[in-house]
Parts: sequence; C-alpha cells; structure tokens
Amino acid sequence: MKRLLIFALFATTLLAVGCKKDDPVNDEDRPRTFLHVLSAIQADTFDLTLDYFNSDDVVIKDFVYGRNFPIVGYADLEASGTPDEFDNGKLYAMLSYQPFLNMDADTLMEPRAIVLEADEKSTICYGDSLGTITYLKVKDEYSFPNDTTAAVRFINLSNGNATASLGSVSGAVSIPNVNFWSESQFMNFSHGQYQLQFLDANGAAGGSVSLWLAGGTAYTFYAVGNSLAYFIN
Repeated sequence: MKRLLIFALFATTLLAVGCKKDDPVNDEDRPRTFLHVLSAIQADTFDLTLDYFNSDDVVIKDFVYGRNFPIVGYADLEASGTPDEFDNGKLYAMLSYQPFLNMDADTLMEPRAIVLEADEKSTICYGDSLGTITYLKVKDEYSFPNDTTAAVRFINLSNGNATASLGSVSGAVSIPNVNFWSESQFMNFSHGQYQLQFLDANGAAGGSVSLWLAGGTAYTFYAVGNSLAYFIN
C-alpha cells in the first residue's frame, strides 16, 4: 500500500518552548537544534510530549502509524546538549494515549532523556522493538555532489523483518540488508522517476512508492510493517 498519505493533513499542535522566569537567557539566544519525528507504533492516535523541565511543553498531538512530523524538514527547538545554569534545556520525551475523553491517558513510553545537540539535524523514530515501545535517534548527515543527485537513506522499523532492503524496480536504486531498528547511511543516486519498494530478507517485495527523486534533495524511506513510507529531509 502506498504511503503517500503520510503527507495528508492531520491534527498536529506544536506549542512554543518557554523559559523559566528566572532564566536570564533570551529565548532567541539559545542554541537551536532541528528535529524530525516519525511513528512506527501500531496503535491508535497518541501524543508526544517533549518536556523542558519547568518551561512549556512541546506537544505533537494525534500521531498515528506511519506518519511523520513536520511534513517536510525539521522542527526548530532549543538544543538540550548543554543545560544552562538553571538546568533549563534538558529534554525528556514521553508518549501517551487517551482512547476516550473520560479516561485517563495511558503512558506508552515513560519519560526518557534525549540529548539534542546544538545545530544538529536528527530524526527520532518511535516504534515497537521486541515488544517494548522505544525510540531510535539518528543524526541526519548528507551531501550532494551536484544538483542532479538525490541523497537517499533507508530505516528498517518493520519488526517482522530482521533485515530489509530498499530497491527500485529498475535496479538503479539499491540499499540492501538493513537490520531491524537500524538505518543505512545516505547514498547518492541520480535524480529521476523511480518505483521504489521495500524488500524482505528473501527479496519479496512489500509496499512501494512511485516518486520523482529530485536533485539536491534528501529523502528518508522507512519500512513500517509491510509498508514503505518516506519523508523529505
């Protein structure tokens, strides 16, 4: 099943990150970090809370399986790698699920400390690893030799596949044998129209995406279940 629907509109709220009242550092002077988040959790909608101690929370609401935030690029946040003198800047992430308005929210993942370095671009993947809801954080480092080349990466978040590959029907794109809960490096391929598909360990094709890979653009493809999804870095 094509996963182009991951770019459909969905109810997402991003609240601004605040500061402690006694914090002398202006918000605009803080080091920044750049974050992309995706979901491979097979559950109904859930919320992601990024908690900066006593400051306002950053909340991404109504996340569902196979979707990502932002739709393209990165959310701009305060870096958490170097807390200031008031201990501001440390980051904790928690996943919660509230099935009905009159029920208490269930905690899918207890708060976990996550370091987001200054000027870093990173992707955090949430999924089910061996029966436990957890996350995988990867740095996003890529370059383009020219404007007719696209950078492509593949992340295997399909817990039914110990290894998986990304390939094109034409054979021109191939990123083989990526272990579960790990990612490939970005690889450069010529721009053009491709039928890209997720391949299991036996080479059987799963989900596919028909896409023009644009030059000077980075793409992350990821396997969720037996489907293939992607986002533009």
